[in-house]
Amino acid sequence: MEKLFNKLSKWMCGIPSDKYALLLCSLVIAFGCGLFLHLFTEYVGLSMSKLGASFLGFGISYIVGIAKEKINERQGGMFDVRNLSFYIIGACMGAVLFLI
Repeated sequence: MEKLFNKLSKWMCGIPSDKYALLLCSLVIAFGCGLFLHLFTEYVGLSMSKLGASFLGFGISYIVGIAKEKINERQGGMFDVRNLSFYIIGACMGAVLFLI
């Protein structure tokens, strides 16, 4: 068990902290947008399921991630696929968390 823990901790410590920040921001954006869309449509009197709101929250978070990477590329950086993958993972986690 200790061997497994050591392998897992070495793997977790190998991920840079900015990737965790991207994951957390993407999770918050997806969850917040899903919650806002669901509450707003309930307030206005329209009907939108939680599943639809979570898909839209995922989409908004995904678009924000792509826009951030494209802005990074236009400023002379590079389009980092690893950053985008953490955005996608965070958006999926936020959408699922909203459904729960």
